[in-house]
Amino acid sequence: MIKLITEIRDLVSSSQEQQTRRPITDTKDTMKEDYEMEVKKQASADVLFHYSRFAMVCVGNQVRPCDLRLHLMKEISGLPTSLNRESPHTAASPDAMGESSSSGTARLDKADSFRAL
Repeated sequence: MIKLITEIRDLVSSSQEQQTRRPITDTKDTMKEDYEMEVKKQASADVLFHYSRFAMVCVGNQVRPCDLRLHLMKEISGLPTSLNRESPHTAASPDAMGESSSSGTARLDKADSFRAL
């Protein structure tokens, strides 16, 4: 997402620089460059729009922000990813872990301790 935002910023700044430095003589090439630049801008805007809608759906479905960040980082780096309501790395509650001991630490059941390994 950060990479995409920097690409959009670079596209906008480069198009502004091209407009100030452009010679008037070659209009056919400049029209083609303008068209290509507009297509890239529109594609970037579409990606941002769809990602913002995706993020809002995740927030509406109560996906944790850390899971959303992990999903985005995996997607940017090309790793396979999926978002579930409960990820395998969720913080365990005392109900899921067994009874709490008197010192306040959770006690693992035998089956849970083997699953963790």
